[in-house]
Amino acid sequence: MGGVVHPLNIRLPAEQLIHIARHAGDAYVIVDHSLVPAFATLLPHLEAVRHVIVNGPADLAAPREAAAGVEVHDYHALLSTAADTYDWPDVDERSAAAMCYTSGTTGLPKGVVYNHRSVYLHSVEACLPDAFALSRDDMALAVVPQFHVLAWTLPYAAFVTGRTVHGRGCRVLQPASRPEPEAPRRPGLLGQRRRSPVPGRPGVGPLP
Repeated sequence: MGGVVHPLNIRLPAEQLIHIARHAGDAYVIVDHSLVPAFATLLPHLEAVRHVIVNGPADLAAPREAAAGVEVHDYHALLSTAADTYDWPDVDERSAAAMCYTSGTTGLPKGVVYNHRSVYLHSVEACLPDAFALSRDDMALAVVPQFHVLAWTLPYAAFVTGRTVHGRGCRVLQPASRPEPEAPRRPGLLGQRRRSPVPGRPGVGPLP
Protein backbone atom coordinates (compact mmCIF):
# COMPACT_ATOMS: atom_id res chain seq x y z
CA MET A 1 0.00 0.00 0.00
CA GLY A 2 3.02 2.27 0.39
CA GLY A 3 2.38 2.87 4.09
CA VAL A 4 4.71 2.03 6.97
CA VAL A 5 3.59 -0.33 9.75
CA HIS A 6 4.50 0.95 13.22
CA PRO A 7 3.48 -1.25 16.17
CA LEU A 8 3.28 0.77 19.38
CA ASN A 9 4.68 -0.71 22.58
CA ILE A 10 1.69 -0.57 24.91
CA ARG A 11 3.90 -1.38 27.92
CA LEU A 12 5.77 1.93 27.76
CA PRO A 13 4.83 4.95 29.90
CA ALA A 14 2.33 7.39 28.40
CA GLU A 15 4.94 10.12 27.85
CA GLN A 16 7.15 7.74 25.86
CA LEU A 17 4.22 6.49 23.79
CA ILE A 18 3.30 10.07 22.95
CA HIS A 19 6.90 10.85 21.99
CA ILE A 20 7.13 7.75 19.78
CA ALA A 21 3.85 8.32 17.94
CA ARG A 22 4.64 12.00 17.38
CA HIS A 23 8.22 11.35 16.31
CA ALA A 24 7.08 8.68 13.84
CA GLY A 25 4.29 10.89 12.51
CA ASP A 26 1.66 8.20 12.95
CA ALA A 27 -1.47 9.21 11.03
CA TYR A 28 -3.61 6.05 11.24
CA VAL A 29 -3.92 4.05 14.44
CA ILE A 30 -5.52 0.61 14.75
CA VAL A 31 -6.34 -0.03 18.40
CA ASP A 32 -7.78 -3.04 20.18
CA HIS A 33 -11.12 -2.37 21.86
CA SER A 34 -9.66 -3.20 25.29
CA LEU A 35 -7.16 -0.34 24.92
CA VAL A 36 -9.60 2.36 23.83
CA PRO A 37 -9.96 4.04 27.28
CA ALA A 38 -6.19 4.29 27.72
CA PHE A 39 -5.60 5.39 24.14
CA ALA A 40 -8.24 8.12 24.39
CA THR A 41 -6.10 9.87 27.03
CA LEU A 42 -3.13 9.93 24.62
CA LEU A 43 -5.04 11.02 21.53
CA PRO A 44 -5.19 14.77 22.29
CA HIS A 45 -1.37 14.83 22.24
CA LEU A 46 -1.03 13.10 18.85
CA GLU A 47 -1.43 15.94 16.37
CA ALA A 48 -0.60 13.85 13.28
CA VAL A 49 -3.30 11.22 13.88
CA ARG A 50 -6.21 11.62 11.48
CA HIS A 51 -7.95 8.24 11.69
CA VAL A 52 -8.45 5.78 14.56
CA ILE A 53 -9.71 2.29 13.74
CA VAL A 54 -11.06 0.25 16.65
CA ASN A 55 -11.00 -3.54 16.42
CA GLY A 56 -13.72 -5.13 18.53
CA PRO A 57 -16.78 -3.93 20.41
CA ALA A 58 -16.18 -0.62 22.18
CA ASP A 59 -17.76 2.71 23.01
CA LEU A 60 -16.35 5.03 20.36
CA ALA A 61 -17.54 8.17 22.11
CA ALA A 62 -14.37 8.60 24.19
CA PRO A 63 -11.89 8.72 21.30
CA ARG A 64 -14.27 10.88 19.26
CA GLU A 65 -14.48 13.39 22.08
CA ALA A 66 -10.75 13.26 22.83
CA ALA A 67 -9.57 15.08 19.72
CA ALA A 68 -11.49 17.21 17.25
CA GLY A 69 -10.92 16.43 13.59
CA VAL A 70 -9.96 12.80 14.17
CA GLU A 71 -12.23 10.27 12.47
CA VAL A 72 -12.96 7.15 14.55
CA HIS A 73 -14.04 3.97 12.76
CA ASP A 74 -15.23 0.52 13.71
CA TYR A 75 -12.89 -1.96 12.00
CA HIS A 76 -15.56 -4.42 10.86
CA ALA A 77 -17.90 -1.67 9.68
CA LEU A 78 -15.04 -0.13 7.73
CA LEU A 79 -14.15 -3.47 6.21
CA SER A 80 -17.73 -4.14 5.12
CA THR A 81 -17.73 -0.99 2.97
CA ALA A 82 -14.31 -1.59 1.40
CA ALA A 83 -13.85 -2.59 -2.22
CA ASP A 84 -13.15 -6.24 -3.05
CA THR A 85 -10.02 -5.35 -5.02
CA TYR A 86 -7.08 -3.02 -4.50
CA ASP A 87 -4.68 -1.57 -7.04
CA TRP A 88 -1.39 -2.34 -5.28
CA PRO A 89 1.39 0.16 -6.04
CA ASP A 90 4.80 -0.94 -7.27
CA VAL A 91 7.04 0.14 -4.39
CA ASP A 92 10.82 0.07 -4.22
CA GLU A 93 11.95 -2.98 -2.22
CA ARG A 94 14.35 -0.76 -0.28
CA SER A 95 11.65 1.70 0.79
CA ALA A 96 10.35 1.67 4.36
CA ALA A 97 7.92 -1.12 5.23
CA ALA A 98 7.85 -1.06 9.04
CA MET A 99 9.46 0.52 12.06
CA CYS A 100 9.95 -0.24 15.75
CA TYR A 101 11.26 1.83 18.64
CA THR A 102 13.56 0.92 21.49
CA SER A 103 12.31 0.82 25.05
CA GLY A 104 14.14 4.01 25.98
CA THR A 105 16.61 2.56 28.48
CA THR A 106 19.28 5.11 27.46
CA GLY A 107 17.12 8.17 26.92
CA LEU A 108 14.13 8.70 24.68
CA PRO A 109 13.13 5.69 22.52
CA LYS A 110 14.86 5.56 19.15
CA GLY A 111 13.29 4.30 15.93
CA VAL A 112 14.59 1.62 13.56
CA VAL A 113 13.16 1.30 10.04
CA TYR A 114 12.88 -2.00 8.16
CA ASN A 115 12.57 -1.98 4.38
CA HIS A 116 10.54 -4.44 2.31
CA ARG A 117 13.65 -6.34 1.26
CA SER A 118 14.88 -6.92 4.81
CA VAL A 119 11.46 -8.12 6.02
CA TYR A 120 11.18 -10.53 3.09
CA LEU A 121 14.69 -11.94 3.49
CA HIS A 122 14.28 -12.38 7.25
CA SER A 123 10.93 -14.10 6.71
CA VAL A 124 12.47 -16.58 4.27
CA GLU A 125 15.38 -17.17 6.66
CA ALA A 126 12.95 -17.86 9.52
CA CYS A 127 11.49 -20.76 7.54
CA LEU A 128 14.87 -22.54 7.24
CA PRO A 129 15.55 -25.72 9.28
CA ASP A 130 18.10 -24.02 11.55
CA ALA A 131 15.68 -21.19 12.39
CA PHE A 132 11.96 -21.77 13.05
CA ALA A 133 11.74 -24.53 10.43
CA LEU A 134 8.29 -23.41 9.36
CA SER A 135 6.47 -25.46 6.76
CA ARG A 136 2.99 -25.73 5.32
CA ASP A 137 2.15 -28.31 7.99
CA ASP A 138 2.76 -25.96 10.92
CA MET A 139 0.53 -23.73 12.99
CA ALA A 140 2.59 -20.99 14.62
CA LEU A 141 1.93 -19.08 17.83
CA ALA A 142 3.44 -15.58 17.92
CA VAL A 143 4.07 -14.96 21.61
CA VAL A 144 6.53 -12.14 20.94
CA PRO A 145 4.53 -8.95 20.23
CA GLN A 146 4.75 -7.05 16.96
CA PHE A 147 6.41 -4.08 18.65
CA HIS A 148 9.33 -6.36 19.56
CA VAL A 149 11.30 -6.62 16.29
CA LEU A 150 8.08 -7.24 14.34
CA ALA A 151 7.41 -10.40 16.37
CA TRP A 152 10.70 -11.74 14.97
CA THR A 153 8.89 -11.61 11.56
CA LEU A 154 7.03 -14.81 12.47
CA PRO A 155 3.69 -13.54 11.07
CA TYR A 156 5.38 -12.73 7.75
CA ALA A 157 7.19 -16.07 7.68
CA ALA A 158 3.84 -17.80 8.17
CA PHE A 159 2.54 -15.96 5.11
CA VAL A 160 5.54 -17.22 3.12
CA THR A 161 4.63 -20.83 3.90
CA GLY A 162 0.89 -20.29 3.70
CA ARG A 163 0.32 -21.47 7.25
CA THR A 164 -1.79 -20.17 10.12
CA VAL A 165 -0.31 -17.87 12.73
CA HIS A 166 -2.07 -17.00 15.97
CA GLY A 167 -1.02 -13.69 17.44
CA ARG A 168 -3.77 -11.83 19.21
CA GLY A 169 -3.80 -14.30 21.87
CA CYS A 170 -1.24 -13.02 24.29
CA ARG A 171 -4.45 -12.43 26.19
CA VAL A 172 -5.38 -16.12 26.16
CA LEU A 173 -1.88 -16.99 27.32
CA GLN A 174 -2.37 -15.21 30.60
CA PRO A 175 -2.64 -17.36 33.74
CA ALA A 176 -6.10 -18.60 34.59
CA SER A 177 -8.16 -16.70 37.16
CA ARG A 178 -7.05 -18.72 40.15
CA PRO A 179 -4.70 -18.05 43.06
CA GLU A 180 -1.95 -20.38 41.84
CA PRO A 181 0.28 -18.32 39.48
CA GLU A 182 1.92 -21.48 38.20
CA ALA A 183 -1.29 -22.70 36.55
CA PRO A 184 -1.18 -21.09 33.10
CA ARG A 185 -3.54 -21.75 30.25
CA ARG A 186 -0.72 -22.38 27.81
CA PRO A 187 -0.63 -26.20 27.97
CA GLY A 188 -4.31 -26.61 27.17
CA LEU A 189 -4.10 -23.95 24.48
CA LEU A 190 -1.11 -25.53 22.81
CA GLY A 191 -2.60 -29.00 22.95
CA GLN A 192 -5.95 -27.87 21.62
CA ARG A 193 -4.59 -25.90 18.67
CA ARG A 194 -1.62 -28.18 17.96
CA ARG A 195 0.73 -25.26 17.41
CA SER A 196 4.18 -26.36 16.31
CA PRO A 197 6.69 -23.51 16.74
CA VAL A 198 6.15 -21.17 19.69
CA PRO A 199 9.05 -18.69 19.52
CA GLY A 200 9.47 -16.66 22.68
CA ARG A 201 11.99 -15.42 25.19
CA PRO A 202 12.62 -16.39 28.84
CA GLY A 203 10.36 -13.62 30.17
CA VAL A 204 7.35 -15.25 28.50
CA GLY A 205 7.48 -18.04 31.05
CA PRO A 206 8.48 -21.72 30.99
CA LEU A 207 6.51 -24.07 28.82
CA PRO A 208 6.12 -27.70 29.97
